[in-house]
Amino acid sequence: MARDLSLAEGIGSDSDYINGNLVDGQTKINEFINQDIVQFFQGLMDQASITASGDPDNDTNGYQFIDALVSKIRDSVVVYRGNASDVDFELSDLTLDAGEYNLDLSSIIPSGAKYALLHIDSTTETNAVGDGGLVSFYKDASSGENRSTVGDRCSNTSVPGLAYADIWVSLQTARLIRYSGAEFGSGFATFNITVGGWLF
Repeated sequence: MARDLSLAEGIGSDSDYINGNLVDGQTKINEFINQDIVQFFQGLMDQASITASGDPDNDTNGYQFIDALVSKIRDSVVVYRGNASDVDFELSDLTLDAGEYNLDLSSIIPSGAKYALLHIDSTTETNAVGDGGLVSFYKDASSGENRSTVGDRCSNTSVPGLAYADIWVSLQTARLIRYSGAEFGSGFATFNITVGGWLF
């Protein structure tokens, strides 16, 4: 709950202000006016799990209230990594035998992130119809989180298969994701994964 400013003693009625305005020499500056302001900052610190240092916020001690606000905003911020110069994982890094395996993103994605954005491109080994494969990415087998399947099976004998995809995958706390995949016919020639960003 929050108090309605229009009910404060001596509040003005200027229509340019929501619920009224403070007026010099008229508005009574008291607990009614100040309590919600003070509690806003205390609640912000609590929700950001930051313990007050006991020192005043300033350039010397730092600004804990600002840190708390940034922390809460960060909870819903998407960070784009930019154009990575190299792929992070390639075909030789994956085991595609239909089993379940971990893909460790902890050296790329910082702690606290909840989702990873993966850029994936793949090509098939030959242009034989049916060549290629499929790979699924997900948080873990029991979580019920989203599962995205990526890959290609060649359908045109004149050219090898080629596929691109951008997918969001839920992260485990340790910034791991699970994957499971299989190849068909001569399989993939390439399967490249680049972490494009993450969501806190």
